[in-house]
Amino acid sequence: MLPKKYRLTLSLFKKTPSPFKEFSAIFLNLKIKNKNNNLFPKFVIITPKKIGKKSTSRHLTKRIITEVIRIKLPNIKNPSYFLIKAKKIIRKKDRQNIEREMNVLFKQANLV
Repeated sequence: MLPKKYRLTLSLFKKTPSPFKEFSAIFLNLKIKNKNNNLFPKFVIITPKKIGKKSTSRHLTKRIITEVIRIKLPNIKNPSYFLIKAKKIIRKKDRQNIEREMNVLFKQANLV
């Protein structure tokens, strides 16, 4: 789990009036809302029931994404709101692919 200063709720993300930019990859979607008064980047991670019926597989997906974000946090230079939505269930063996995808998505968004 991310530290509290890096977490955000989905309802707060939706209530923020600023427009968002969207980036997509095979496993993940990334939406970014610029919020200038933040000191830290804040993340929402969504794993919908549509991608997996079992909560254990959805939770594992969320934990893997969270761990990749935690490793990348020092490199993120833009303190914005981020929504990361999983498109597929992620297994432990897919972690390297997720790290590569996160790098690509963050480079597309000019965050790294």
